[in-house]
Amino acid sequence: MAFYECKKCGKVMEVYDDAKFITCDGCFTTQPVNENGEVKQEEAANASVNTQAFIERAFLFLEDGEWEKADEYSEKVLDVEPKNAQAYLVKLMSDLKVRKREYLKDYPNHFVVNNNYQKILRFGDEAIIMEMKEAVDSIEERFQQQRAAAENYRIQQEELRLQQEREAAELRAQQAKAAEEYRQQQAKIAEEMRIQREKEAQEMRIKQEEERKISTYRNMLAVNPYDFAVNGNVEFMKNCINNLISLGDYEEAPKLIEKFKEVLYDRASQLRNYDSKEDKEYAKEVFEYLGDYKDSKIFLEEYQQKLNQENQEKLQMKAFKKATFKKKLKKAVIAIVSIVVVLAIAAVSLVVVFPIMKYNKALELLDEKKYAEAIEELDLIRGYKDSISLIRQARKDKAMVDSYNFAANIEKEGYKMQAAMAYGAAGDYEDAQEKSKELWDSFLKRKTFDAYFDVVAIKTGGTVYAESEYSEVNSWKGIVEVSAGEDFVVGLQDDGKVLLAGTSSFYETVDEFDYLDDVKDVEDWENIVSISANSTFVAGLKSDGTIVATGYRNDYLTGANNIVAIDTGYGHIVGLKPDGTVVAYGNNDNGQCNVKGWTDIVAISAGEYHTVGLRKDGTLVSTEFIDNPDSDYDSYSGQCDVREAGWKDIVAVAAGDTYTIAVKSDGRVLVTSGYGYVEETESWRKIIGVAAGQSYALALDDDGCLIYGSTNNYASQIRKP
Repeated sequence: MAFYECKKCGKVMEVYDDAKFITCDGCFTTQPVNENGEVKQEEAANASVNTQAFIERAFLFLEDGEWEKADEYSEKVLDVEPKNAQAYLVKLMSDLKVRKREYLKDYPNHFVVNNNYQKILRFGDEAIIMEMKEAVDSIEERFQQQRAAAENYRIQQEELRLQQEREAAELRAQQAKAAEEYRQQQAKIAEEMRIQREKEAQEMRIKQEEERKISTYRNMLAVNPYDFAVNGNVEFMKNCINNLISLGDYEEAPKLIEKFKEVLYDRASQLRNYDSKEDKEYAKEVFEYLGDYKDSKIFLEEYQQKLNQENQEKLQMKAFKKATFKKKLKKAVIAIVSIVVVLAIAAVSLVVVFPIMKYNKALELLDEKKYAEAIEELDLIRGYKDSISLIRQARKDKAMVDSYNFAANIEKEGYKMQAAMAYGAAGDYEDAQEKSKELWDSFLKRKTFDAYFDVVAIKTGGTVYAESEYSEVNSWKGIVEVSAGEDFVVGLQDDGKVLLAGTSSFYETVDEFDYLDDVKDVEDWENIVSISANSTFVAGLKSDGTIVATGYRNDYLTGANNIVAIDTGYGHIVGLKPDGTVVAYGNNDNGQCNVKGWTDIVAISAGEYHTVGLRKDGTLVSTEFIDNPDSDYDSYSGQCDVREAGWKDIVAVAAGDTYTIAVKSDGRVLVTSGYGYVEETESWRKIIGVAAGQSYALALDDDGCLIYGSTNNYASQIRKP
């Protein structure tokens, strides 16, 4: 250990023995001193500024990453030698945070603009300049390689992008081609169906027109076979016969032709004996038209002979006119009497015989299920017996037959929903209800569990599990759907009938409140395919696509038809149509019925005061909550917030009073954030269905277990019905 005193400032510093110099804030001339602080004159005389030692020390600092010290030492050298290139190299490496000079060529960026680098080139010798240029060239070469690699990468990416665009264009072209082919195919099918429908419609129109003509002619003749012959003219009768001839062998056309000819023949035969010239001309015209019919030609020849004879005897008849007046008068009286007798007989037939014949004919047609023909027959004798009642029943029966035939046709074309409703509208006709039920079962998603204040669920085999005091459900069998109301539950049997079970409090208040008494009406319902209960009422979907409801809410349902799914809120009823649109009926104080414009809906759920729809793309749509001061309910808890991030890939949904719960395709559950048990449902897994009650958020997992999420935020419970 030695002590040195700065030659300039006199500061004494302690250094190691092997150190030849010591710095003093920029002073490089030092004087060695002994332990007593006395200057060693001999050594001081030999001391000089050794900048190389500081440079070496600075490089050691660089190796240790002590950038500030290295820079400090380089500054000390530059204070003595301002043109020392090595010092500027140290400062450059300190700026760049480079530990060794050979690492400069690996520096990630150019440093040619660095002031220290420029001074190295300015003050350095050839070796250090060459070293710097090699480092810069190495960096530039690396940059060029990087730029070349980047350019190659860019070219590759551009080629990849172009390839992807080409492939996308080809895919779009293929898709467009496939879409166009599909469109053309569908258009072709639609055109073929249109042509077929037009053909069938034309055939039906032709058939109806033919039936109308025959029915018209038959009815006119049945009223009085001689009416048209007596009151009409030959030209009209010709048209009638010609129209019948155009029908060919269709049903009774040939018989009617014979009937018309017979009427004409009989009338002409009668008139040919009359003295009136007009009558005889009529008879002559008829016989000429009838041609070879019976002895028309003979009568025509006789008429001609008589006409000639009359012309010859015309003068003679004038002479005898006066003598024969009384005789002719007598004949005229006899003729009049004969006509009166004939008309009397016809009148009796019209009043007595005709209604009997028509009535019996109508009964035969009804037995043969020819309702249209039967209606036509009965329509002529409306005042006879129970003809009006039979007409009404025949119209109903005809409507059922038409609906059945329509259902059969559209079922072949793949319209299951529409066919199910059409079969349902066919009533008891043949196997209509069986076919309707089979189709409804193929697409209708029924609730196998539900909750309101209590829980009800269908067990394997069609029996029912229910909480609370619903003892009646123990005897239920063949149940395909259940729904829970306030203090009561309902079950749908596979035969289309509805069962009701209530708690003791329910039956105690039935007599007090009429709307609860109305709930019992469900036990009289028939042909029901789906049910939905809420607090105080029940709605049922009938097999014909119409809706029925208990109590005054049934008045809401005017025009409710063509429905394939239903759900109920506190005071409103929601229906889903086959085309994916939605209708709603009832209370709309909070906007719960504002579903107009919804499309592509595959499932619906009605909350107490809001409605939710599941779209076929797995997203949800909800009515907007309206804060209505006149409403019984004015609390919004986020139940309509179903369009937030993450609400997608939905496969099932249920709307409650102040929340909405949904199942994702991965079996997880989402709940709107307004009610306070979101965290509870986050642990639920493998869920396949949900129900939203007043006291429970209910879920069914793939093991058949029910998971209860209490709305009071109690812990989840798992129960197996």
